[in-house]
Amino acid sequence: MTETKEQLKELFGANKELTSENFAKLIDLFGQFLVSEAGLELPKDLKLVSTDEGGLNNSDSTSRLILESYQKAQKNNQSGTEAAHYGELIRMVAKHQQAKAAIAIQEGYIDPESEPRTVAWLVAHGEANDSTPENPVWHNHFSIELPDEKGQLQTIFEFPFAPANVPNAFGLPMSDMLARSTNKLVAGNQGLYIEGKPGADRSIKFGSGKYAKDEDRRWSIGADTSAETGAQKGSDFRINRYKDDGTFWETVFFINRSGGRIGIGCNDPTRLLDVNSDTMRLRKKNTPSSSTATGEVGCMRWDENYFYICVETNKWKRVPLQTW
Repeated sequence: MTETKEQLKELFGANKELTSENFAKLIDLFGQFLVSEAGLELPKDLKLVSTDEGGLNNSDSTSRLILESYQKAQKNNQSGTEAAHYGELIRMVAKHQQAKAAIAIQEGYIDPESEPRTVAWLVAHGEANDSTPENPVWHNHFSIELPDEKGQLQTIFEFPFAPANVPNAFGLPMSDMLARSTNKLVAGNQGLYIEGKPGADRSIKFGSGKYAKDEDRRWSIGADTSAETGAQKGSDFRINRYKDDGTFWETVFFINRSGGRIGIGCNDPTRLLDVNSDTMRLRKKNTPSSSTATGEVGCMRWDENYFYICVETNKWKRVPLQTW
């Protein structure tokens, strides 16, 4: 105890002011004092206790930790000479590659006598829980996790902060920054928008890998990068396919935005439907019951003997098919 007293004198003797540098020391020494002088066993958690005196919405009886800042949180200071994450109010530092820097949201109203149950996690970590020296696995992501039916936390959304499976990696190119859903993505009642300036890639890509790598691409669908030059031109629609190495193969389906023309196997349709092939197929035969059978202009049918086309509403004509 004598040593603790001397340390306190060193911190606050001779009218010294409490500074941020020695605040942590004060808390530690105060804890030692309570243990040695009062015989207390201190919990490892710092808890701000709220009460139910205010009811749900009658008055404020909630305890809070309020932190204030007047500074930006930027990578560098104004001169650009040093790291300057000045404005962050909370820093959570993982001291082991498998440690979790997490915020847990819990429900404690089911059974006040039991431990609260975690209903959501906001967490970042490097190495995965099941990683081993023989089979190292590095997630390198920030994730949102929810409990499954057994109460086990499962990743629902993840945001990589470094390449996957690269030990102790840090940072990503802007082009690789993304959000991943590990189950399904559901849009709200306003629809799902993929925004971007004309000329930007606004497509959805389908891959055969795990980490959204270009070499895993197999299909893409969406607005292309053609410039918008007025008169509804540009930002045309495409469905593209890719080779096994992820490189572009061809556009198999194209819609011209200005004219609504559809190209199958071509990017420059000159008619409402333009098929870049030498064969079209109608798989099933169908014989109109009569020349006045129900039909719309342009409908086509065939059987073993005739090719039929509807030239007016409910008016069919036929051409005999001959063997040559």
